[in-house]
Amino acid sequence: MRTRTLPATQAEHFDEEDATYVWSESGTTSYVYQRASKRWSCYNSVKSSPFWQPVVISFLLLVIVGIFACIIVAHNRFAPVTSVVYVDTSPSPTTDALSMIPSSSPTVITNENVLQAVHELMGVVPDPGTPQFQAVGWMSTFDVGTDPRDPHFPQRYALVVFYFALNGDDWHDRQDWLSPDLHECDWSTDIICKVDPTGGRNVVGLDDVRNNLKGQLPPELRLLPKLEYIILESNQLTGTLPLELFESRRLTNINLARNNLIGLIPQIIGRDDRLLDLDLHQNHLSGAIPAQLYELPLI
Repeated sequence: MRTRTLPATQAEHFDEEDATYVWSESGTTSYVYQRASKRWSCYNSVKSSPFWQPVVISFLLLVIVGIFACIIVAHNRFAPVTSVVYVDTSPSPTTDALSMIPSSSPTVITNENVLQAVHELMGVVPDPGTPQFQAVGWMSTFDVGTDPRDPHFPQRYALVVFYFALNGDDWHDRQDWLSPDLHECDWSTDIICKVDPTGGRNVVGLDDVRNNLKGQLPPELRLLPKLEYIILESNQLTGTLPLELFESRRLTNINLARNNLIGLIPQIIGRDDRLLDLDLHQNHLSGAIPAQLYELPLI
């Protein structure tokens, strides 16, 4: 409400509907606008209503909620972003549920003993994304019964690497490859084993023709010291012939014809005096045939 004091001579200029006059002894007129009086009477009417307190409280609550919402939005806008990556270690479903073969290999290693054993066998720690790392991941995650101290652990590991290196998930016939409940010699009829005098079963042959094997032969084949023949004709093998394949000097039959192999024929093949048959035709090999091959008596 606004008040103002005027000389009595000016009071006559105000409309009585707009102001209320109060004469004082000093000869001045004080007035109060009736409009303010009307607003005051409106306030009194609202205040006397039983609903004014809930309305005011609700309004204040909305204001407070709005303030907090603005604070939260501002905080989230300027707060640093933290990325969280989750690694799914659960086995993926496959079309062959009995084989327990993951469609995508594990990306973590859950058994450090397996990793340590592989390090001792090959002298290096497998890099993530390689067939060797995939093999360690599978053996430590799914093949939980594997004992790295078992004398046949190197053989099993070599076959698992063989599977991942040659894209086993895409083979025409996987049979029971990577079945954790089976001995590795029972994974496939393409794995030929012999029983040694101690009762152990050793891989002596790999015979997998026209089965859509893709990739490079892994150096872990040297972990099959009893291997006598390897027949992988008519597949999609790439890369060079691994020297490790011929370290055992026990091979009698090598048939890698009709693939996409490149590079030179290793001269070390000529030192394998047990070799009876070598078939490398229809590849992309280059260079001369090693002279040592002509010196083999049984080829």
